[in-house]
Amino acid sequence: MRFVSVFLFKRKDGDAFCRVQFGLELGSSMQLLTGMVRIDYFWDMRRLFLLVLFATLVGTASAQSDFQIGSIGIERSRIPDEGRSRTVDFAATRLSVPVDMASSEFMFLAYYFSESGELLGNGTPGSFQKIPEKDRVSAGPNGGMVSMPAKLEAGKKYGVKFGAPANIKWKHVIVVAGKKGDLVGKIYPKDDWTKYDFPDKASVRMSQ
Repeated sequence: MRFVSVFLFKRKDGDAFCRVQFGLELGSSMQLLTGMVRIDYFWDMRRLFLLVLFATLVGTASAQSDFQIGSIGIERSRIPDEGRSRTVDFAATRLSVPVDMASSEFMFLAYYFSESGELLGNGTPGSFQKIPEKDRVSAGPNGGMVSMPAKLEAGKKYGVKFGAPANIKWKHVIVVAGKKGDLVGKIYPKDDWTKYDFPDKASVRMSQ
């Protein structure tokens, strides 16, 4: 016997059927046989499968609608230091939120680490800038912190430059953004982030 096909269909009256068609070898000839069976139970299971599939797709889409951290780079700035100026490397990136929300609910900061992996400190935002550039809010004349907008809009990208602890040479930085208990993070340069210890590590979901 040689299997040919299985076909599932539903009639207008609501009954579901499975039609099986196969070829039966009789000596040197082939006889084509067809069988059909009602499968109400299978049809109910199919509807259940479609429902589960739909719920899975919705859940996946929701998971993708998350706090986003863009590529992390370095912005080098000169800042005053006891009558002189010095060069400091700041971590900079772009952040976005999944839904409109008050900026007071949004947490974002950077953790700086030494070459040995020691936590050197966390940087507060040195400036908060809206992208594109024509809409950017410039930092204060002395590089001070600029207040965030009272409300953050879903999907819009906000440029952030994080202040670095004074007089340190950092090797890696982990940027964290989101809400307390629901945080995403990204490390720069790329490394095994599990080697680094920092506050809220247990609740941070790291992205690539």
